[in-house]
Amino acid sequence: MPARRRPEARVTGVAEVLVSVPCGRWLQRLPGVRALCRKAASAAFEIGADVALTGRGTFEVSLVLGDDDFVRALNRTYRGRDVATNVLAFGNFTAGEAVNPASSRRRSAAMTKDGEKPVLLGDVVIAYETAVAEASAQGKSLEAHLCHLVVHGVLHLLGYDHKDETDALGMERIEASVLGRFGLPDPYRLESAASD
Repeated sequence: MPARRRPEARVTGVAEVLVSVPCGRWLQRLPGVRALCRKAASAAFEIGADVALTGRGTFEVSLVLGDDDFVRALNRTYRGRDVATNVLAFGNFTAGEAVNPASSRRRSAAMTKDGEKPVLLGDVVIAYETAVAEASAQGKSLEAHLCHLVVHGVLHLLGYDHKDETDALGMERIEASVLGRFGLPDPYRLESAASD
């Protein structure tokens, strides 16, 4: 069964990926981290978005590679949870609001080549220490785990969720499909094997 997402969150067009790295440890450990994130986010957008109307607009995704303190503060402020977590996704659209470049009032400051402003789909924020610890516990590289977290966060921005088992399994299949494009194994099989 395919993953369900909010029908109101239909997305068309292509994605521009902006990567901010306020935690320098990401760059020390993975010098090519910006390119890696752009590649993973673009692949998630390509597979997860409804691209039937490609060319009708451009979307922008912001990725922020922070540390546990940064993510913990965001989690406390916006989710009421005073703990660090691996990834947070802050979508720019709510249920019932169409993600449509022609009708959206929410625009980023950047301009595309044709003079149109891309629509900011949202922000994905990832915590360094938590990502490193999880990668180690799951027996995989930080690069592979970061790709997974980026893909997971971007799918949330596209309206996918894992609130129930059916949605979770569908989202996991999409994540595995995206990661498979990079020759990375299904992360959920790795997690279950690590916990055995």
